[in-house]
Amino acid sequence: MPSRPLEKPEYRRRLRRLQERIADAQARVRDSNRSVLIVLEGPDESGKSTIASRLLESLDPRGFKVWHTYGPDSEELRRPWLWRFWMRIPRRGAMACFDRSWYGRVLVERVEKLASKSEVKRAFEEIAAFERTLTDDGATIVKLRLDLSKSEQRRRFEELERDPDQRWRIRSEDWRRHRKHGEYEEAFEEMVRRTSRPRAPWTVIPADDRRATEIAALEAIARSMGRGLR
Repeated sequence: MPSRPLEKPEYRRRLRRLQERIADAQARVRDSNRSVLIVLEGPDESGKSTIASRLLESLDPRGFKVWHTYGPDSEELRRPWLWRFWMRIPRRGAMACFDRSWYGRVLVERVEKLASKSEVKRAFEEIAAFERTLTDDGATIVKLRLDLSKSEQRRRFEELERDPDQRWRIRSEDWRRHRKHGEYEEAFEEMVRRTSRPRAPWTVIPADDRRATEIAALEAIARSMGRGLR
């Protein structure tokens, strides 16, 4: 993160340039035999949805899809837990962004005790095999972990609650997860340590400064797409 706040004119200039780079990379993806998966993980209000929105502003929707991942529905619960993500993998020549992803099993499901210890242990192995299959088939996987401090998350929650038009976004379960910030941090750290691989590495981005976070995330996406298309 830069030592000074990113001023709005500089932010807008860099944002426009990065969006152009990513749009250009999408055109090359379309003409290739490759796909791109962008994975966004981080605490509530860390900026995942904003980054997904910036991508939507930049890219041709005919070859790009954003998936906001929530708990599995009744149909998905009757199938292996990775099935719903396999169904959302982009075709070759296309891109997809996952606002939360298959890593939920080793994050929220782990911390909230929705998955057993044996299921979490097995999930690390299944995730590795899942991503290896994708990269062996030519996919580029860009994984971003947004690192938001507990104090800044609290400030953002309180700011939203004071806004009559935005307070609906904060629910009691958000505050409950906030109180478990330390447990989530431990889960994030283990996730990065155990699932960062040369062909699917994690990029950890400080998320306390909104503008700097967006720019750093888009730079990481543009850089990874560039490498993947060489």
